[in-house]
Amino acid sequence: DCTARLPCCPVALGGNGGVLKREGRGTADDLEEETGNDQQVFEAAGVPAAASSPDLQAGGGGGGEGEEGDRSMSPLGMAQTRSFWALILCVFCGSGSGLVFILNASQLCRAEGLPVRTEDLLVSVLGIGNTCGRVASGFVSDALAVRGWHRPWFLCFALAIQACLNFLLWLFSDSAGVILPAAFLTGFLYGSMWSLGPACVSEVFGLKYFGTNYAILSFATPLATVVFADELTSFFYGRALKKGGRLGPHSPLCVGADCFSDTFLTLSLACCIGSVAGAVLSCDTRGLAVYKRQVAVVG
Repeated sequence: DCTARLPCCPVALGGNGGVLKREGRGTADDLEEETGNDQQVFEAAGVPAAASSPDLQAGGGGGGEGEEGDRSMSPLGMAQTRSFWALILCVFCGSGSGLVFILNASQLCRAEGLPVRTEDLLVSVLGIGNTCGRVASGFVSDALAVRGWHRPWFLCFALAIQACLNFLLWLFSDSAGVILPAAFLTGFLYGSMWSLGPACVSEVFGLKYFGTNYAILSFATPLATVVFADELTSFFYGRALKKGGRLGPHSPLCVGADCFSDTFLTLSLACCIGSVAGAVLSCDTRGLAVYKRQVAVVG
């Protein structure tokens, strides 16, 4: 009985005629030939040869910090990659627009001649948009990731939309009616930055040092606060005031379309730069194993 004497029983591999010799008698050439036969069987079945490797099935996939494998990068290693600087530029430029609205809501309403009670409404609209943006961007990016649209592309799209929105605010800066809708959209896109950003950190740089890597990325927010919401806005606001911006009842308060128009134009240019950085990040990370597995789940 063959089954009672397994060490002496020939075992067919993959049904392709390759036969494993008796234990201890197979030569290297024989084993190489049998392995080649197995790979042909997998390829005939439509399964890549690499996928048949137990190491790759277990997620080894090149390991370390290779381009095709899952990366687990230290903060120092992350800072030496172009992907990190592209990501932090995306968050820096994307956060700027939201922070200008959030930190200058009172001056913005008064410059447009809106009632004082509108200030509280503007802040509430920003908060609602922020929450909706976080939920929607996470849901949509998860749903479309399996279709080949991996997450960095959504950063690129969000920044492109924000650039267009800021440009429209510059064009219609004398129209008070656009402020509340623009506040909702700005809050929505600002929230999307903080839904997509942490996910990109974990996917692009791995989970081993995620806490530290994400904390480093968060430095983009205070930097954007200083550059956009403080220095840039104050510069253009003060210049508009000196050029003839009307003084409000609580002097010195700039009233008129010129108070924030140049700020919106500059923010639009900054978001264009951020969108390009998002495209660079997407191209740099398209070969990562984590994104290939997302597509493979549906494929």
